[in-house]
Amino acid sequence: MYGKLLLFGITLYSALSIASDAQIRGVPPSDQHLYAPVDNNGVKQWHCLGDPSIILSYDQINDDYCDCPDGSDEPGTNACPYNSSRKFYCANKHHIPGFIETFKLNDGTCDYDICCDGSDEYLSGKCENKCEQIHEQFVEYKLRVVSEVEESLKVKNKMIEEARKIKALMVQKISEMNSELKIKEEQIELHIQQQEQGEDEEEEEGEQVYDKLEPYLTELSHRMHAYSQKVKDQESRISYLEKALSKLTQDYNPNFNDAAVKEAVKAFQEYASNLGETTSVADASEILNSLIDSTKDLSFTSQNLGNVVPSFANMAQYYFDQFTKPKNQELPKKKRRSENFDLELESKERDSLRDEIKVYEEDLTKDYGPEGILRASASSWVSGSIGEYKYKLGFLNSIYQDSILIGTYTKYEDNKLYFTNGHKCWNGPYRSAVVELICGAQNKFLNVREPEKCEYYFEVVSPIACEEFTDDDILANFKIDYTNL
Repeated sequence: MYGKLLLFGITLYSALSIASDAQIRGVPPSDQHLYAPVDNNGVKQWHCLGDPSIILSYDQINDDYCDCPDGSDEPGTNACPYNSSRKFYCANKHHIPGFIETFKLNDGTCDYDICCDGSDEYLSGKCENKCEQIHEQFVEYKLRVVSEVEESLKVKNKMIEEARKIKALMVQKISEMNSELKIKEEQIELHIQQQEQGEDEEEEEGEQVYDKLEPYLTELSHRMHAYSQKVKDQESRISYLEKALSKLTQDYNPNFNDAAVKEAVKAFQEYASNLGETTSVADASEILNSLIDSTKDLSFTSQNLGNVVPSFANMAQYYFDQFTKPKNQELPKKKRRSENFDLELESKERDSLRDEIKVYEEDLTKDYGPEGILRASASSWVSGSIGEYKYKLGFLNSIYQDSILIGTYTKYEDNKLYFTNGHKCWNGPYRSAVVELICGAQNKFLNVREPEKCEYYFEVVSPIACEEFTDDDILANFKIDYTNL
């Protein structure tokens, strides 16, 4: 009895598999030529694809017995060990062809997501062909997905454009700050040089003025000395006369009727009562000495020096007018500005500018996702409720569960945002999170789970994750609505 059943099974497999030389079950049309029989003296034969030295009779194909080491003789059964490179082909007429693992053949399960025609269960025939109904669902799904993706890509492209503008502004800002830094460094360097050279320059200028005035001042000093001697002689005589007249005024007899004496006494009394404070020659000498000392701190220009034609009568006044000016009035404008230059303040501003440039330059090297799109999300926040908790996410900031900090932004990698160093769990680690971005036009929370204690995994919809979809992408994400089959 067993032998009859086995013979019946082999006959059935052979009948199903070689109903037509043109079609071998489980083989796509593009590979059917590999299974064309070889006529050997009227006998149809075939050789293993992986080892042509192994020759089989043509009816050994799909006979539910593995003859070829590579399993190529059983494309439509699960007789051979599974080989990922060899899968069963489902034609799926009116839909999209598919390939299913051979170990799923005739296992009693209708795998409509791959073989909508039910060909994977060909022995029992229990899975009816539902390709037309499934294809209708697929077309509807594809239209919806294409529309959503197109809308999402429009949003994404706007974000990319915004991110480019932000980056361009940063590059421009860095250029402007570098120019400002260069100017400031040159100003500081110039001021330091002027400080180092200033004293020597001023001393040279003062000596030049003194050198020009020294002959005149020396002559003037000699003249004043000679004049001083004459004045002293005059003062000595005047003092003698004043004493004599003072004695006469005190001792004369008013009753003595001498008109000349009375007139002399009256004149002297008038003179004495109007005698004011006199300026001594010593005071004038001190003034001259001060003038000589001052010339050592004065500056001049060749232009005003050329106009000097001094004489003893006008020399002092002339030099006071032409040369005795504060130094900063004669120095070049650059040097006057230098005196108002705050080196400490300017140095602090320079250092601050350097630090700011460094921050901007480091930011340019960070990974902000494809085409730097996350730059456009720097201030974006997403809020939503999942279960009993409310969540809030700042793409480049932090993520919260109610008021609890789950983590702060650390990096972007493979379409995921990483957040670390959140609030510490009770008897556990510091909270952290991975946020996977899923394509969609609007930012929103989709799902959250906690695979490890205080380590969260979020799925968040965002246009950032959107890419152009191919039919294969759409098919891979398509889910059959079995309730409507």
